[in-house]
Amino acid sequence: MVRSVLNLLALVLILTSCGSSDFNPQIIEQPFINFVSPNPASLGDTVEIHGFGFSPAAPTNIIILGDTALVAASFNFSTTPTSQDLETLGLVIPTDFTPGTYALTLMVEGQFSNTITLSIIP
Repeated sequence: MVRSVLNLLALVLILTSCGSSDFNPQIIEQPFINFVSPNPASLGDTVEIHGFGFSPAAPTNIIILGDTALVAASFNFSTTPTSQDLETLGLVIPTDFTPGTYALTLMVEGQFSNTITLSIIP
């Protein structure tokens, strides 16, 4: 029994002494957009962007719609999560946006998502 305790204590000492105190690994997952809803969306609508790899701090999710950069209005975890639909972002379509079909991409902490298409109607 004493030997097991000493072995465990030695293992803890070895593991806690490895590396430096400034080692702080970060896993940056590339964001992925699964789908947006509604699509098409009207001017002033709030569109939900479904996927994963989003930042819980909504304003740090930069949504690129066409050649316009917009900030996410909200972040939520999906109510019915799947392997490709864990989180949602809210995006309010500006009322002065020109209707049309746009490429939509997301940038989170310097990482770009895949690109999907969003149609905006008057």
